[in-house]
Amino acid sequence: MNDMRDKVERERTLLKKIELAIPGFRGYRKREDLRIADSLLRDYIARILDDAHENLKEVRENLSRNMALDEMSLIGRLINNMVALKESVRHAEQGYMGLVSDYRVDTDQLNRLYEFDVKLIEEVQALRDYAVKMAEEENIHELHRMMKQYLGMMKDFNSLFRTRRNKMLGVFR
Repeated sequence: MNDMRDKVERERTLLKKIELAIPGFRGYRKREDLRIADSLLRDYIARILDDAHENLKEVRENLSRNMALDEMSLIGRLINNMVALKESVRHAEQGYMGLVSDYRVDTDQLNRLYEFDVKLIEEVQALRDYAVKMAEEENIHELHRMMKQYLGMMKDFNSLFRTRRNKMLGVFR
């Protein structure tokens, strides 16, 4: 995946370039660009979770077709957890609070937060890839084991994402 910070920098408009030249606005513009990059990255993570969600719905359909009704509550729990996880990613705190703010966040802090977000991509891709495997699994007993493991993977990702929130709060202190 390309670094979103580079993309934001390449796509600056003329107005944004002028802001960079005006004393006092340069720091604001750079922080605002990092905030946008952070938002793009979180959107990317949420889209990967969307893919995983679609695969979980496919697992539910497979279970239903195979009349594996005992497994329906577990897959329902996984799907509900995925929806909540997607929403928490999409609506997470952003990396900068604007031009007039009680808090100042420096570029180094935002870069560290962004690097932390990049680490989340590996974890979310593992969630998506495992959901694909579950959708392909035909053995109900193996699928049950996989769903239990997936529940733990989701819990670990959620914990990692909460750590992101705590790091974010630390940035604003």
